[in-house]
Amino acid sequence: MNLPYSVLLKQLNRGLLVGALLATLVVVPGLAENTVTDDGHSVTQVVRIPEAITESHEGAFEILPDQYRQYATKMNTVVKDYDAGFEFTLPWRVADGVHVNMDVKSDSEHIQGYSFNLTTAGTGEAYTVSFTKRNNTPTTGTSQKVWNTTWYDIPIKGMTNAKYLEIWRKNSGIFEHNSVDGGFFEKRDAQAARWSRITPKQDSDETVGSLMEVEFIMDQDPTHRYNMASTYPSTAQTFMEAGILETIVPSFSLIDQSDYEKTGDIMVDDGVSFVKPAGFSRVKSTGKIAFTKGNIQLDVESIAIPWQAISAGVPTLLGKQTLGDNYVASLVKVHDARIDRYEMRIINNRVAFYVSGVMNDPSQAYTTIAQDSVMKPKASSKRVAFASEIVLGNQGKVGVARMIGPEGTELTKAEFIDVLDGLRIDDIIGSDGTSTVL
Repeated sequence: MNLPYSVLLKQLNRGLLVGALLATLVVVPGLAENTVTDDGHSVTQVVRIPEAITESHEGAFEILPDQYRQYATKMNTVVKDYDAGFEFTLPWRVADGVHVNMDVKSDSEHIQGYSFNLTTAGTGEAYTVSFTKRNNTPTTGTSQKVWNTTWYDIPIKGMTNAKYLEIWRKNSGIFEHNSVDGGFFEKRDAQAARWSRITPKQDSDETVGSLMEVEFIMDQDPTHRYNMASTYPSTAQTFMEAGILETIVPSFSLIDQSDYEKTGDIMVDDGVSFVKPAGFSRVKSTGKIAFTKGNIQLDVESIAIPWQAISAGVPTLLGKQTLGDNYVASLVKVHDARIDRYEMRIINNRVAFYVSGVMNDPSQAYTTIAQDSVMKPKASSKRVAFASEIVLGNQGKVGVARMIGPEGTELTKAEFIDVLDGLRIDDIIGSDGTSTVL
């Protein structure tokens, strides 16, 4: 029978992710992953972050405060594509990315979505993740429903992994030179969901690349396939598939394409605008745009880039990440902030950085120390909850939207994040009409 996703995850953790590669995986202090054992107990497995990923983000390690250096590699990348109508989250920082929207000469006919590298070219190892929407056109004479619920004309209901692979082997030559695994699993709101892993067979100890794919056909959109594909060295299977199965797959969902306003109705600065937040009242303020909602204050403004290193990296994704990292560092240094959440948010190609936590109240928290002219926190500073989003425009303009409330206020609610997501960039460069470099 088709496995529920939770059962699939446990089986992969126990049998494929943990057992198969512990003999070849070098385990050192790194990421801690919870694994469910056969007797139902939870144990902690320490999984090494691949060196190629760490090397690709050395700049982040240098900028981020010591206590927050984990964000140099393990940092959520949240992607929302309102044009294509789907969203997903990667549990890693990425080195670069591209958005594609093009016709192709294959069964997919049209591809729309994102592709990312987790590593830079100089590391010598490729770690990639793509998530795309593709046409799902039946063969002549086959109905959409039959097409979506069969595997090489065999109904998928109740199909075991062994049967799935047996049918695939009879219809494809891919098994001759590759080790292949996979099957169907149950996902809420999906007509069909399947996964596969393909790794070239080898006679030596040389590391080869694996390909893992997860594909969905959703009830609300049966004429499209949503395909996640990831390539990585076979020795990194535990690390990569933990992220795929625990974060990417469950985070995928369809979203309402009509919920996105491409341009904000409030101009913040040249090239930067903001969508008027529902439920907030605008108030007078000097030097910034201000709103309130109950005891929550929302400020939106444009600031100059104070970090020279960013200009050399713009408009690359690594350069934009330097902006986010420096912003985190400044919050910690100037506001004595405790960072509880830091992530990159890519929404219709707009790259922004979201930070939330607790900090000293910026309206009363500082005093100038005469001997060194440095702004330092007062001993009696009041602590407040905060959530900010910062975006880098194409003309060196930086837009910042920040919420502040009494300590304990849940500013991480989706409704508040949606408000901060209202920052807009008027023009996104690096596009040739079919692809856009992020």
